Amino acid sequence: MEPSHPNKKSAARTFASAVLRMVHDLHMRHPDWCAVHGLGVVSSSGQLPTWTATLAQAAACQLLPVTQPRQFIDSVFARRWPLDSIALPEQLDVSEQVFLNESLAQESQRLHAQEKPSSRFQELQLTSSGGTDLPYLRVGSGKPHTVFWNALGQEVGMFLPMISCWPQEFGCLTWKARDSIEDAAPSFDQHEADLLAMLEATDADTIDIVAWCTAGKASLRFAARHPHRVRKIVLLQPAFRSNGARSEWKSEWETNMKTFVDSILARPKMAVSAATALRQFDERSAWEPTTLRRQPEQSAEAIWDIIPKSVARLVRKSWQDGSSTLNYLRQLDAFWQEDVAPFLSSVKAPVLVLSSQRDRISSSHYAAWAVKELGQSEYRVIPDASHYFLHESPELATSHALHFLQYPITHAV
Repeated sequence: MEPSHPNKKSAARTFASAVLRMVHDLHMRHPDWCAVHGLGVVSSSGQLPTWTATLAQAAACQLLPVTQPRQFIDSVFARRWPLDSIALPEQLDVSEQVFLNESLAQESQRLHAQEKPSSRFQELQLTSSGGTDLPYLRVGSGKPHTVFWNALGQEVGMFLPMISCWPQEFGCLTWKARDSIEDAAPSFDQHEADLLAMLEATDADTIDIVAWCTAGKASLRFAARHPHRVRKIVLLQPAFRSNGARSEWKSEWETNMKTFVDSILARPKMAVSAATALRQFDERSAWEPTTLRRQPEQSAEAIWDIIPKSVARLVRKSWQDGSSTLNYLRQLDAFWQEDVAPFLSSVKAPVLVLSSQRDRISSSHYAAWAVKELGQSEYRVIPDASHYFLHESPELATSHALHFLQYPITHAV
C-alpha cells in the first residue's frame, strides 16, 4: 500500500506550478526542443499524479516532438485560472511525466545559464514641442519598434530587466517621462506629444506598445487617436480606474490612494510632510502593516505596505520630496478623471492584457471588462504573480509579449 502523505496535494500543486513555468519558458526560449500535448486544468480536488514512479522507468521514455507550441501556450494562458486549480500534462503516464519534468528542469537551467547578449543601450536626447529636453533609451535598430511605456511617476529602471531580455534584432524604445526629470505634472496630451516626438526622432512609423499599470489607459488612448501608428499592444497589469467606475472594480489600493490623493490635494502643504513620512517608512524598511498602523494619521496605511522591497528603490521616486509627491498625486487625480470606456471601440490594434493573480494595485475585474469591450483581445492571468511581475519575472513577461507579438525568435532570449 502506498504511504499516506498529508501534504501530498499541496506539494504536487507547488511542483506542478513550477514545472508549468519551466515548460512555458522553455517553449519560448527553445521552441524546437520539446513539447507537451494536451495541457489541461486539473482541479485541486481531482485526480493528481502519483509521484512514486522510479527514475529507471522514466529513463526509457522519449520526449515528444514539437508540433504546435503556440496552441500549447494558448491552451494554458489564454484563460482566467481558478485560484484552486493547477495545470498538469495530460495523455502522459507517470514515468513520462517524471522524465519530462526532469528534462525540462535541466534544459531550463542550461538556457538560464547561457550568457545573454549584451544590451547596447543608447541614451539619446530630444527636444519636445514644449522645449523640454527628454532623454530616451534605444536598443537595437531593427523593426518593428517596440515602445515600452512606463507608469506615471515611475523610473525607467522598472522596464530595464525586460528590455534586457528582448531579442537584439528588434528595436526597443523607452523614454524618461518629463515628470521624472522636471518639476511637472504632465497631462495625457503632453505624454502623447513626447511619444510622438520620440517616434519622429527615431524614424519609427509603426510600433508595438508594451505598457505597464497606468500606461495601459494612456496607450489605448494613443492607439485610438493614432490607429495607423500602432500594430499591437501588450498591457501588463493595466490600471483602468476612473472616478465613475463601479466600486467592485476598484482595488483596495486604489480606494485608499484616492483618499490619500484627495487629502493632500486639498492641503498641498501637507505634501512635504507626507513625502518625509513615506521616505522614513522606506528607509527603515518599515513596509509591514503593523508598523504603518502605528501612524494612524497617515491614510496611506494600506498603500505602501504592499510594495515589495525589491522594487522600493524604483517606486520611491514618486515621493522623493514634497514637489514630486504633489506632482505624482496630481497626475493620478487627472488619470482617474479620464474614463477609458469612450475610446475602447476605436482601438483597432489587437491587445493582450496580462493580469496577476496576486495584484493588489490594479483591478483584474476592470481589466477583464475592458478585454470584452476591445475588438481583438486576449486576457491572461499569471498565477502567483504580483503587480510588479515585469520586474520580478522579466523573462516570463517577455515570453508572453513575444508570443503575442509573433516575433520570430532566432536565439535564446
